[in-house]
Amino acid sequence: PAWTSVREIYIKDSTPHPIGDSTWLGSGNLVIGAGNQLFVYDKAARSTDDTVSDLSVFVHKQKRMDLFKLVTLLNGTLPLFHPQFLSQCILAGKVIPVQKIIRGLYEALKFFTDGDEVDSFVSLTPDDFIRDTQADSHARKHNRKLESTSQTDEDADLGVDDVAVSLTETLTKISIPQLSSREQMHLADMVDCVATVEVHRRSMDENAIRYLLFFRQHMIRKHQTPSSSAAISYRDIVWAYHSDCQDILVDLVSRQFQGRMLWEHARECGMFMWLTDLSALRAQFEVIARNEYTKTDMKNPIDCSLYYLALRKKNVLLGLWRMAGWNREQASTQRLLSNNFQEARWKTAALKNAYALLGKRRFGYAASFFLLAGNLQDAVNVCVHQLQDLQLAVAVARVYEGDDGLVVRRLLENKVLTLAASEGNRWLATWAFWMLGRRDMAVRSLISPVHSLLDRVEAPKMQAKSYLANEPALVVLYKQLRGKTLQTLKGASSISPRDEWEFVIQNARLYDRMGCDLLALDLVRNWEFLVQPKELPSKEDARPDARQLLRRRSSIVVDDLSSPKSPTGMKSGVGKPPPQKVFEEPEANSLLDSFGF
Repeated sequence: PAWTSVREIYIKDSTPHPIGDSTWLGSGNLVIGAGNQLFVYDKAARSTDDTVSDLSVFVHKQKRMDLFKLVTLLNGTLPLFHPQFLSQCILAGKVIPVQKIIRGLYEALKFFTDGDEVDSFVSLTPDDFIRDTQADSHARKHNRKLESTSQTDEDADLGVDDVAVSLTETLTKISIPQLSSREQMHLADMVDCVATVEVHRRSMDENAIRYLLFFRQHMIRKHQTPSSSAAISYRDIVWAYHSDCQDILVDLVSRQFQGRMLWEHARECGMFMWLTDLSALRAQFEVIARNEYTKTDMKNPIDCSLYYLALRKKNVLLGLWRMAGWNREQASTQRLLSNNFQEARWKTAALKNAYALLGKRRFGYAASFFLLAGNLQDAVNVCVHQLQDLQLAVAVARVYEGDDGLVVRRLLENKVLTLAASEGNRWLATWAFWMLGRRDMAVRSLISPVHSLLDRVEAPKMQAKSYLANEPALVVLYKQLRGKTLQTLKGASSISPRDEWEFVIQNARLYDRMGCDLLALDLVRNWEFLVQPKELPSKEDARPDARQLLRRRSSIVVDDLSSPKSPTGMKSGVGKPPPQKVFEEPEANSLLDSFGF
């Protein structure tokens, strides 16, 4: 909800008395008292007024609108086909309801003419959204059969692609009363994205679907406004990071750049933050190195030096310099690269070149010479401070020494988490904690303030911008991660029930403020709190089974807690291999009993 001007009251030309009082009537009329006079204004807002000329609701040739209708359009519940509602449904994992909405809108607009009203629910019931999205596969198949049988024979054969193409074409010709022209354009983009994702939906998990849909949406808006250079958000990066279909995502993202992905493209899609397989990470980094080398006709080895040296492939870079006869730095650079940089004298020479390049403000090339000298920390510092590229620093550090390296941990602890705490960015914080192996903290950072989980970090002054730290999709990620491993269950159990309750209610209110009341209702109705243990564990059993916190015992939980290595644990038999069992042939009668004979 927001405040806006709908009319400017000016009574100086009508009476010399100042305005004494004003009140709204139940009918929507405004009554103003001035002296012994009353001025009654109707409840209509006119598009010709300067105060309402910028409102997006007067885009369909409506000269005047009832005040109640205006408030409903601006602050009321969004129609189900609104692009904002569809986006939140995708984030909440409701892909099938989104398809139903698109098909319902297609049916509603088939015989649409100007002046007609479009049902905001497109003939769907709230039960489609209140129903738990984790329903069993049989129930989903049954719903699909009901959906297909309720359509006409002509439309039953139409797939999602055909419906999307037809609906997108229709949206360019008509004007839906509940949407502005910009919202209608975003709706057409959303329909196109959903159709694109549907092609790969059977081979991807929900997190990959979320990432791919919003990445596709980002690419469409990028083509519409070429001047925009913004990358996708950390929220989308986290979805891809927790996906089990990253190889498919790498292939689909690479196709968006015609197989010629440069570093600017990799930063745009956040690939080197969400890839978890180090072999695939290094393979893609080598692809970036080759593309950076061949991006111009000159084929300058300087453009790919940082990437090949991060991969520890100095000989490849040396071979490229041998072919760069046009470059005046070829002879000196080739002689330098031919040396053994394990020796102290050549490390010193590389460092001198790095500092000289810093003085010339050739920061990327300077970072390359820091890597040549084996000084990864300084190379990372140049990427962070001089190049202002946090993703490049993360990529170079991960490629050079892996995810368990000391420099990677320092970067995550000292820079990434500090940045997340200062901005209140929960998405960046949960990614950093998960990279550090602190999965319990990764779960807690979704609810607790990030600065409260770190030492020596002051609370940011974000009272007026608290919406930046809160997003309804956080509750979706929290529900997904808390029962994933024993560490995440441990982190979730350390959150008080009161804090979790306030977290859920707060996100329901956010849904309500966004106009997504059905999603708010679905959240509070289907949310499952962890089962709190009635009795505290005894001293003998210091490590209770965290799986007892889950209500659904069929959940698969990964045990990522380290086993005790203390002498006491060894004496009690923990860590010892179980005694070998001697095979005993069963009796024939027992075998028959097992089969019911």
